[in-house]
Amino acid sequence: MIKDFDIEDLLVDNEIHNEQVRLLAISIAEKIDDIESALRMMKQENTMLGVCVNDVRILADIIIKLTHDEIKKSQC
Repeated sequence: MIKDFDIEDLLVDNEIHNEQVRLLAISIAEKIDDIESALRMMKQENTMLGVCVNDVRILADIIIKLTHDEIKKSQC
C-alpha cells in the first residue's frame, strides 16, 4: 500500500539486495579460482578459456566494488 510506504523499508531491502548481489559475485569469483587452478594443472592457462575466465573475474570484481560502494552509501 502506497500510503504505508516507508523509505526505511526501501533502504533495508536495498541493503539486503546489495549484500545478496555481493555474495553472488564472490561466489562467481571463487568458482573462477577453481577454473584457473584446473587450467594451470592442465597447463592450458593461455587458452581462449583462460581469457574468458579473466574477463569473468573482472566482471565479478566490478560487481563486488559497485555493491560495496552502494552498501556504504546506504549506511550514510
